[in-house]
Amino acid sequence: MLSQFYVLPTNGNADLMFQKDDLGNILYRYDGEYLQDKDGTKYHHGHATVRFRNGIQFVGRFHMGHPEGKATISFPSSSTYEGVVVQGSAHGEGKFVWSAPADWPPDKKFRKEYSGWFDRGSLTSKGKKSLYVLNKDIYQGEFEDGRAHGKGTFLWEDGRYFIGEFVNGKVHGEGKLVYPDGKEQQGRFEPCTAYWYKPLNIPPRFWPGNPIELKIFTDLLETEGWK
Repeated sequence: MLSQFYVLPTNGNADLMFQKDDLGNILYRYDGEYLQDKDGTKYHHGHATVRFRNGIQFVGRFHMGHPEGKATISFPSSSTYEGVVVQGSAHGEGKFVWSAPADWPPDKKFRKEYSGWFDRGSLTSKGKKSLYVLNKDIYQGEFEDGRAHGKGTFLWEDGRYFIGEFVNGKVHGEGKLVYPDGKEQQGRFEPCTAYWYKPLNIPPRFWPGNPIELKIFTDLLETEGWK
């Protein structure tokens, strides 16, 4: 059970609000604009910065108590999301950047990012192109649940590239494979262990799946006494 808001008025329609539990622990701190209705009820409404007790920070706009519009969400892992939020979920165009793994060599550059379309926190872009980069390998095309699914182009670090169809993160369907020397293979490709498919193989671990951080954020809004 939650206690009431602790509100420190600032200027105009901006407040510094603290939501606490019964033990006095701060669940989140809201620093921003609000809207007050006729009966005195206040809603988060307008631009604000929200800091949650687990280290997540949200900077963006609210509409009648819900995160809505362009926003930046920073996570304790150092991963970030910048883009459109609808009802607290990444939904629309945006960019998610992952932090380097804990065991990643500090002297080696790490790059893992997705730019494109989101569907309620899912990396899904049916009929639209999104860009995913993991270090020096690049994919641009359609996504479903964090994997290539549909039409797209995959560029390997060594210069090979494939243009065509993907199913669940694998080259599967009509397409063309081009080697750095200009040699081409064109036709219909299906996943198998044959030698000719090996240059098309993409390890399942390459694909990011749906960012767990985005789910944690939306779950947080439901469990931390959000108003």
